[in-house]
Order: sequence, then structure tokens, then C-alpha cells
Amino acid sequence: MTSPLSRPFGLALLLALLVALVIATQRTRNTESDPLGTLLVSESLVERGTLKLDAYGADYLKTFGFRVHEKNGHFYNYFPLGTALLSTPAVAVAHAAGWRMTQDEAPLQLILSTGAAWLILYLLYKTARLYLGPRQSLLLAGLCWFGSSLASTVGTGLWSHDFTFVFSSAALYWAVRNPPWAMAWRALAIGSALFLAYLCRPTLALLAPCLLLYCFCCRDRRLALLAGTVLLAWLALFAGFSQLEYGQWLPDYYLPKRLEDGDFATALWGNLISPARGLLVYSPFLLVSLAGSLGRLGQGRDALGLGLLTLAWPLAHLVSISHFPHWWAGWSYGARLMVDALPGLFLGLFSLLGDLRCGRRPVWAAVAVGG
Repeated sequence: MTSPLSRPFGLALLLALLVALVIATQRTRNTESDPLGTLLVSESLVERGTLKLDAYGADYLKTFGFRVHEKNGHFYNYFPLGTALLSTPAVAVAHAAGWRMTQDEAPLQLILSTGAAWLILYLLYKTARLYLGPRQSLLLAGLCWFGSSLASTVGTGLWSHDFTFVFSSAALYWAVRNPPWAMAWRALAIGSALFLAYLCRPTLALLAPCLLLYCFCCRDRRLALLAGTVLLAWLALFAGFSQLEYGQWLPDYYLPKRLEDGDFATALWGNLISPARGLLVYSPFLLVSLAGSLGRLGQGRDALGLGLLTLAWPLAHLVSISHFPHWWAGWSYGARLMVDALPGLFLGLFSLLGDLRCGRRPVWAAVAVGG
């Protein structure tokens, strides 16, 4: 008789419970780091229909430090808008139950982080299933979660990375899978997911050209053009909103002025191999993805196109964040700023293992080498 945990459903349930348990019990919490105040914006939308935080009072808002800034005579949260907007329905439910974000933000952050974590696990599994069997895909989803900055970032608070990862992974999956949807619906899904990923974290602007070029070269040119049109429409609406709300075409956090010429070389290597922030120090198995993506570039148009997502995008992201003046990502643990590029690196790992798959041993041998 086989164990229930040997079946995909039992393994999936165990994985989901383990992730929830880790988020609920781990001692490392970042709910009072950059995420603090995010749900205050959601509550302001629920109660007053505005992003402005003026109603909370200047004295109280001063306790948030750099997270809240004054602009045009009003107080706003400094960080990207996406997470606050997407959290508004959950805050509305919590508000109806008597919760207030002035005192109950931390537990609601962890609840939403757990929901984001489950969505991420599901998308990791679905992406891996494009190349591998169900049990292998579940185990790889667990490896990617517990063996990367997902556990040390997404699982510690409601960072802007949390929902960003969901939407960027969804866009990648819909582009690579080629689902049996009408062209217009698929383009709407991809373009909207790209915009929402950008709305949560502006560094995801780098994913859009890579993914649209992949669709243009390896999928359907009409899909790329339609998805790009959807994305541009959303961006135009966002720019118009920003002009009305802030008097400028983009909110401050989204402006390229955040990219500065600092110590680029130190930052570049620091983000890869430093003991505090090094991606390859904390997740050495990703070397398999990078090496595999690099090695397959000469194997035809499809491999070259996939390399846009699994190699070009992560490298462009690495270069971008290494221009940040605070490239070490402040109050956090592990390679936090590289979280946004992980969907591409994981896709490279899954596709490589799919290429190697000629039985069970080659797949797990590659994972063992990477780990």
C-alpha cells in the first residue's frame, strides 16, 4: 500500500502546510520593515476612497519614517502602489471584522503573505509540469521555495515582492504554455499580468520586453502585439492617474532616478556571491539554471527565445539592482532584491531538467549537482 504522501495530492497538501507553518512560526519577521504601512493605504482606500494618509495625522505618520513622505501638501506611502491596491479587498473584510491597520497590520500581512506563498507554489508546480511529472514538479516547487529567498522574503512579511512574483510567474506560464484560449483573452491575461507585476515593483519593467519578444519570435506575432497593446493601455491609464494624483507622470518610486552610479562592481558581485546577499551563496542550485540556459543558446530559435526569459532577463535585473544606491536591500535577509528574477531562473531550471529527463536518475542527478 502506497503512502498518501507518495501521491501528488498528499505531497501538495504537506508542502502547503509546511509553508504556512514556517510563515506562522519563524522568528525572522519583516512586517515592520519596508512593508509597514502598506495596509494603512488599503485601509484609507476602504474608509475614505483615497491614497492620501492625511487623516491619520502628521504626528502618527512620522513614526513610519521613510515609509511615508509628504508630497504636494499630502502624506503618501513611498513604496509601490500595487500591493496596497491588491490588498484592499482583504483589508475591507478585516475592517468589517473589527481589525484596524493601526494595530492589526502585522497579522494581516502574514495572512496575505501565506496566500501569496500558496499561489507561488501553485505556479511553480504548474510551470514545472510543462517539463516534468507531477511528483517531481511538486518536489522542485518545494526546493525552489525553501531553497531560495522566497522563504526569507515572501514568508516574512507583505513585501512588494510577494504579489510581484505571482504576476510575473503567471505571465511567464501563460506565454510558455500556450493555453487553448482565444488569442484576445490570452493577450489580455499576459499584458495585464505584466502591468500588475510592474505596478507592484517597477523593476519588472525589464520583464516585459523580454517576454513580448519571446512571444513574437517563438509563439505568435499577433499575441505579442496584442499583449503589448494591452500593457501600453494599462501604462497610459496609470500615467494619467499619476498625473492627477501626484502632478507627475509616474510616482516617485517608479522614476529612474533611483538608478545611480554607485559602486557598481561591488554591488554586482555582492548580489551574486557576498555572504550577506549573494544569490549563488544562498541558492547554489541556480547555477544549474544559469549554466543550462547559457549552454542551450546555440540550439535553435526556441532555445534562444527561452534564453530571453531564463538568462537575459535575470542578468538585466542583476545589472539594474546593482545600480541601486542601497543595493544590499537594507533590513532583510538573503538575496532579497534578486527575488524578482527568480521566476526566470526557475523556468530555466525546469526546462533544463525536462531536457535531461530520460528516466528518473538524470533528473535527480542534476538537482543533486545543483544543490
